[in-house]
Amino acid sequence: AGGRKPWHSINFVCAHDNGEDNRDGENHNLSWNCGEEGEFASLSVRRLRKRQMRNFFVCLMVSQ
Repeated sequence: AGGRKPWHSINFVCAHDNGEDNRDGENHNLSWNCGEEGEFASLSVRRLRKRQMRNFFVCLMVSQ
């Protein structure tokens, strides 16, 4: 309705902003860590995280 085209938008999967000593933005966080914290997660969780990264990357690329 406003005459804007698809290329007038920005597509992204996530954004992290840790400025102002993490006081910026709201505290309502809907992220998911696959059930385990940190880089020392089990092999199955590390595989799941890697698969999710690939899936979101493909989503981002085909969104064009």
